[in-house]
Amino acid sequence: MTTMKTQRKIGGRAGFSLVEVCLAMLIVGSGVLILFGLFPAGLKENEYSMGDTQIALFVDYAFCGMHANARKVTNWEDWTDQQQFLTLVLGIGSDNLGLEKTSDPIEIDYPVGSGNVLKYKLSISKVDGTDALWGAKLDVSSGEEGWMGTTFYTEFFYRGM
Repeated sequence: MTTMKTQRKIGGRAGFSLVEVCLAMLIVGSGVLILFGLFPAGLKENEYSMGDTQIALFVDYAFCGMHANARKVTNWEDWTDQQQFLTLVLGIGSDNLGLEKTSDPIEIDYPVGSGNVLKYKLSISKVDGTDALWGAKLDVSSGEEGWMGTTFYTEFFYRGM
């Protein structure tokens, strides 16, 4: 009687099957594609955040400049005369802020020379009919397309001298 001996490889299989390799590549490839798909969304959000930062810097510049100019108004007649107040608050000479009161959006390059386009609308009016209090509303939008303005507001109090 002859017996057949089966030889076994020591340690089991010698490697991965082709099916296992293909499945692993499919899983890794899907993950990489999903990861690359997130990059455009991240870049778009980065653009939005840069626009928001530019808006905040512009509003800070405008409001701080207007507040500084308003503090220089010591004459009550200048404070109560709307045209004179606008002229003084928006600045004359070296204090000119480069802003103008408008109901239509004005496009500006801010910071100057950067190529970033901002649009703004500025309105200044007395608050609740009082002579000692003025309010300024600044609507600002970033980008060249459309109008999605963010509204900012500040008030000026007559401090006199």
